[in-house]
Amino acid sequence: ISNTYMRYHTKTEWVTMPNYRYHDIIGIGMESNKVEFGSSIIFRENWTTDNEDDEYTEICYPKSTSTGGLAIFELPDEDIIDLNAYLYFNVKKKSGVGTITSLYAAGDYAHGVCSNVDPSDLYDHVSVNSSTGLIIDSTYDLCFDQQSAAIASFIGTW
Repeated sequence: ISNTYMRYHTKTEWVTMPNYRYHDIIGIGMESNKVEFGSSIIFRENWTTDNEDDEYTEICYPKSTSTGGLAIFELPDEDIIDLNAYLYFNVKKKSGVGTITSLYAAGDYAHGVCSNVDPSDLYDHVSVNSSTGLIIDSTYDLCFDQQSAAIASFIGTW
């Protein structure tokens, strides 16, 4: 978005509305040896009710580390016909890093299927990186349907 910053953005859109409506996770992993956060995490979840009312929330448990950012959030429990969520943040070159000619990021999403997950506890059991996306440790890994991460690359000069 400028000579100083690049924006990392990921979005998920449900084609079929989920039967389980608990806590989900969306995140982006970044190459920690090249870039660092240049802004806070921005999250938004949007849905349309069966009455065609458009609603949204920005409520989440955001987490930023040297390897990326994620948000833990709750799905709406009302009757809905459309659902999507996105997360983004800006990155900047780490101090001392010269010209960057390639950069990789991993956008990922995990859908919660267990009702007993406490998001404040989950916070300490999930992370994200640029090669595999979300990493949910053994405490909660069976509570999530996890998709393969989408790997994005930048090849050029920055």
